[in-house]
Amino acid sequence: MAANAGWWGFRLRVPPGYVPKPISLVERLAVGFVLAAILATACLAALVVWPGNPEISYRIWAPLWLTVLPVLLCLATPRILLEQSGVAAWMVLAREKGDVSRADAWLALLCVIALILAWFRSLGSIQFALDVALADSAAALLFLILQERITIHWKRWGVPIPDWLRRNLEDEERKNVREQDRGDTPAPSDAVIPPDSGAKPIYTLNVSAGTSYPVGIQIPDDVLECLRKLNTDAHGTLYQSEPQAVVLMDRPPVEHAGRQEILRLCAQILSVARKHQLPPTACANMVLAFVQEAISYKFDKESTGDLQGGPYPEYGRFAVETLHDQVGDCECTSLLCASLLSYLGFRVALLWVAVDSTTANHVAVGLEATPDMPMEGLDFVSAKDDSGKLYLYGETALDGSTSPFGCFTDWDSIKVEKITALDSPRAAM
Repeated sequence: MAANAGWWGFRLRVPPGYVPKPISLVERLAVGFVLAAILATACLAALVVWPGNPEISYRIWAPLWLTVLPVLLCLATPRILLEQSGVAAWMVLAREKGDVSRADAWLALLCVIALILAWFRSLGSIQFALDVALADSAAALLFLILQERITIHWKRWGVPIPDWLRRNLEDEERKNVREQDRGDTPAPSDAVIPPDSGAKPIYTLNVSAGTSYPVGIQIPDDVLECLRKLNTDAHGTLYQSEPQAVVLMDRPPVEHAGRQEILRLCAQILSVARKHQLPPTACANMVLAFVQEAISYKFDKESTGDLQGGPYPEYGRFAVETLHDQVGDCECTSLLCASLLSYLGFRVALLWVAVDSTTANHVAVGLEATPDMPMEGLDFVSAKDDSGKLYLYGETALDGSTSPFGCFTDWDSIKVEKITALDSPRAAM
């Protein structure tokens, strides 16, 4: 079952590239019981006020049949029909939750109110049928609870843990074990890794509307000074001559300065993605939105006046520098986004873009498209070599707004002049 434009609201709620898990038997039963409870309650309410006092057997068996029929239909209906209908879309959206989870409480309340009203309006002769409707409603609410508490753990988690991040996550697990041994209350296994102690600044990582987490790293002065010196010695243009070193910080002339700090931040981000079981594209879009929201846009001449030898007309900050300064222009934010995505295990590229110009004067990020990622309706660029790779266009230089990968409309004024595919991070020495 693939996400497509035919599903009402689905493409608006779920980032491109997400293929939802097919609906399960439990979910089909849940829908059947909900429909059964609604129909049975409505039937009983109608029979209570039926003018003509129908036979007692009819008043009992009609709600019973209406109770059983929706369950049987949901079980007998071919799955493909449900997947092509609005019913399946509703079921998947309910499973994925988000704001939809709030509807469970309201559905439960409305169900209880309807039952109470039907109960007080009932006659003694149909009490048995009302008891059956009550049992159906209780089963429906039980399936709603199972849907939220159990089915959520069956969702597909598609982002593997990169080897270079595994140690950071294992360190956090060992910390939880030590807390348990001391008698402290351990964090749950899906706990979010908190910001570093003494981290400054503390940033906000938004997962969805109303759901966010603090993230941040402590940046040692010697690490920051080392990176500043590398950049100032190159007059701020090191990213142009050594883009792999500036993004990945794992090769000369950087030699791992700032790498551990980025690893710790990526571990925090990955723990959030794992807690919410985000699919890969959703995780990448969360990182892109984080960079778009967290870093204020300023031209280099305006933001480098306090640096040694500044101000610089061009200054491509290392990721750690940008996080420390909380400011940067297109190359700073693109380098930061590329560093985070690379260490989260994504294949990315730097896109050198000409904006209303004949030469490249802008930098963006490209997210390499994978075979399971739908490309229809998305904006992408092709690799300049014969590799056949496609990259979803990601614009990081947005101040006060966000836009996901593959959503760009102003192609008339820009042209991607060069694509620098970035390597995967090297193993720590």
